[in-house]
Amino acid sequence: MSIVESYAIRVKGKSLSDWSGAVPEDIATLINKPSKDSESLLFQIVKTQIELLCQKGDTEGAMEAFNKWKEKEKQSDEYRNPLNTFKRDHQNGKAPYQGAHCFFGAIRDASGKMFDLYYKSSKDRGEKASDKHLRKSIMILPNHIFLYRDEKRVMVPDKIEGQQPTEDVKGFARYEVIHHPFEFEFTVHVMPAGPFKKFLSDKTAVLNSIKNSTMHGQGSRRSAGYGMWEVSEAKVEDWSFT
Repeated sequence: MSIVESYAIRVKGKSLSDWSGAVPEDIATLINKPSKDSESLLFQIVKTQIELLCQKGDTEGAMEAFNKWKEKEKQSDEYRNPLNTFKRDHQNGKAPYQGAHCFFGAIRDASGKMFDLYYKSSKDRGEKASDKHLRKSIMILPNHIFLYRDEKRVMVPDKIEGQQPTEDVKGFARYEVIHHPFEFEFTVHVMPAGPFKKFLSDKTAVLNSIKNSTMHGQGSRRSAGYGMWEVSEAKVEDWSFT
């Protein structure tokens, strides 16, 4: 006997552009990387120090301060060319994958937009979608979503490329890239409950949220046209606890 009227939506997606890795290759590098603000502050401090020394005619002291700053820069050179990778499944040949949480986040945000359209009045709307509540009502499996090309799992990225940073970004970043086209598949398990049970019970509304979630893209450099995809098939299936 079913406790909750639940269901599942099997989603098949396909790429519309190349995808770019978004995970730092070396976490230790990320932790030790000086922040932009810290570097800017250091630069301003040394710059001011040099100016003061130069005003006093202490050229030797100015050069010493400048060289110390340059030495600091050399130490951080390794952080100026980070490699952004795809996550790897070490139990499946280190195949790159996209985490289910990335798709969940996109669906969560798309559902938040759908709420405003679904509920006619603020009285009926109730609480809006949130990570806290949707986590209790939506589950995406598998956790590791592999990418397939010609029905074969993509085992290694196709290319490593760099991108010229904007004025607000220091350094030169590198990215793993998986070329379009490829396909993938995951299942969204839905348990209508909580403050938006009415919304989640409407399969059409949830399907629209999934389709609208593609607007968020996946992976890194989404604003540069990477990570685009579309739902090629979405099939509602039975799924329930007994």
